[in-house]
Amino acid sequence: MKVGFFQYNIIRHDREANLSYISSNIKGSTFDLLVLPELFTSGYAFDSKEE
Repeated sequence: MKVGFFQYNIIRHDREANLSYISSNIKGSTFDLLVLPELFTSGYAFDSKEE
């Protein structure tokens, strides 16, 4: 099994920008499993408890 790891500076609250950035940077790579940062689509910090 080939595992890929991708760490990057997440753009807070911009799901589409994060997915686009990942997609463009892994293009042409081959792996069976891709490991991404926790909460990679939204960011690590929340402004409120409800969020």
